[in-house]
Amino acid sequence: MRKAHATFKKSIIEAKRSTYKNFLEKLDFRRDGVKAHKFLSQLNNKKFLRNEPIKKGSKELTSDKDISIAFCGHYARVSNCKPNFIILKCDLKPQQNNNSPDVH
Repeated sequence: MRKAHATFKKSIIEAKRSTYKNFLEKLDFRRDGVKAHKFLSQLNNKKFLRNEPIKKGSKELTSDKDISIAFCGHYARVSNCKPNFIILKCDLKPQQNNNSPDVH
């Protein structure tokens, strides 16, 4: 019984090892960074967080809805900036063509 159990464990370890080796051989870390991070996190028994929590003030936002509302509010504040200069009416007048002959 012990010998059969040891053989069974050994075959499981070899199958895991070959799967791991095949996965790493096919992986391109430049393109598949997220895939590699997820795989390594699973090997280390760590949870792969798709959306990391964001701190806004003293609150920690974790749900998709709260994070999206926070980003929308921030973008609305940032994108509605008024320019620091004033356009004068004289700047809006069409300029005369300098190549035209002078008419007296």
